[in-house]
Amino acid sequence: MDRLLCSDQEPKPGTHPDNTTDSDQPTTAASRHLTPKQLSVNSLNPSSLIMTHSQETQTDPNPHTDKYNDPRVTITRRGVFIAIGVSIFAILGAAASIIGRRTQLEKTRQFWGETTIIALQLGERVELRPRGNESFETVELSGTPGLGHLRRLLLDERNYDWTTVSDQPALGDCGEPIPRKPRCVQLRLTDPTANRFEIVEIDLDLQTGWVGASNGTKRIKVLERTQPKLQKYFETTITVEQLRSDFRND
Repeated sequence: MDRLLCSDQEPKPGTHPDNTTDSDQPTTAASRHLTPKQLSVNSLNPSSLIMTHSQETQTDPNPHTDKYNDPRVTITRRGVFIAIGVSIFAILGAAASIIGRRTQLEKTRQFWGETTIIALQLGERVELRPRGNESFETVELSGTPGLGHLRRLLLDERNYDWTTVSDQPALGDCGEPIPRKPRCVQLRLTDPTANRFEIVEIDLDLQTGWVGASNGTKRIKVLERTQPKLQKYFETTITVEQLRSDFRND
């Protein structure tokens, strides 16, 4: 009788007729991803679990297709003209840059002569020699850093003051020499392999800015902005060469 009475009793809340609790029941994949609030709502409406699961599995791989196929985006005549204008402006800017960087030789060719221009452009061997009272040893400039800049500086007509041309020697009184600060120097350019020109010699007064042929027939003054560049280049070159020489002797 007691057993029959026990079997007729209602199950306790949270349990099931098979003596299992709510925690023992299997849960769906959708319910595992729901918040407690959603679980409480879905427990009242079981069909919502199926709807939530179907929404998770059916996702759009490209949810922003409207951004790539917007019918409002059209190519207008104004847009085409703007693109063409930008292209033309870029081409003109590039051409102006090339022309501006190109070495201008018209006046320098008239002053130096064709042989000196070829020597400055193609000279295989370039030597720096002392003039006046200078006492440094001859420096071989061929292949040294900065030689290309020196060539362009002496070739480009925009580096000279063309109102100072005269038929006089470039060097005057060079004064007393100062160690590693040369004033009167000479560039000697030769082409021993191809023999495209005869020996060319150019004198430079780095303090006054006068440059000219070593035979004393003509001279011209470089601009004030160009003179410090020449002076700095030769000072650095002579200093480095002397340091190398001292290191070899030690």
